Amino acid sequence: NGARRVSALSARPFDDAELTAALVEREARQRHLLRFMGVIAPRVRAAHAAADEGALMELRSELASKQETILFGGLPAERQRYMQAYGCAAWTEEALELCAQHAPLVEVGAGAGHWQRALSRYVPQAVRQAQPAAGGEEGVGAAA
Repeated sequence: NGARRVSALSARPFDDAELTAALVEREARQRHLLRFMGVIAPRVRAAHAAADEGALMELRSELASKQETILFGGLPAERQRYMQAYGCAAWTEEALELCAQHAPLVEVGAGAGHWQRALSRYVPQAVRQAQPAAGGEEGVGAAA
């Protein structure tokens, strides 16, 4: 089943029913957040007009917490734990297998390196990080 999923992904990697459903869900969550922002906006304007820093700080905290709940369906601490463990996108065995089939890979500006570490555990020496060219910018140049 996993091998069949990998071959299906490699044929059309962006034609995926789960991705399509997730994008619909994301759009609905974004609309929900915009509605909430419309509700909280008068309170923000009033606190700003009154130069009430305490109220503004409370509103920032409320907005950040509500944003996490609306967009990600969980508590802020849950998302933070997920981000520390996986970054923006968790991998699957199928995804690591597909990447390994195309090794060696070069990682260029891929964030905190969660995928690189997972893939390196899955297939040692599969990923190289881009190194700066002589006098060039970070991440530009030949692979290490």
